[in-house]
Amino acid sequence: MARECGACTACCTLQGVKEVLGEPKPAGVPCPQLCSDEKGCGIYADRPTECATYQCLWIQGLAGELWDRPDFLGVVFEHQNQVQPPFILGRVSSGRRVNQKIKDLGHQLQARYGLRVAFTYPSPDDGWKSTKAVWLEDV
Repeated sequence: MARECGACTACCTLQGVKEVLGEPKPAGVPCPQLCSDEKGCGIYADRPTECATYQCLWIQGLAGELWDRPDFLGVVFEHQNQVQPPFILGRVSSGRRVNQKIKDLGHQLQARYGLRVAFTYPSPDDGWKSTKAVWLEDV
């Protein structure tokens, strides 16, 4: 079943992007091109390739049910394949915590893919400037 982002723009805040209109967009900071009226990206047709090709595990149909969309859940799950060993990363939205439902989904992903699951949180002191990953078993 194909999924669509709909009104979800969680990755537009949680993902870091190398360059959006000539400027880096750090993780945890809302993209300056994100429209406030829930219409998504203000430069959608010309958005960076990094944005156009990004697919979280939910949009791929690999994480959670339809109602577990990242903006509802408060976590964007993604594969981290560019590192060894690869793992699954859950980027946690500001002000959210990993509750039992998210832990259960993390355990399902871990069992399904045989990869460890980690979560990143914004720091209460300086936001996303000093995030660290916490393994699922340590949450």
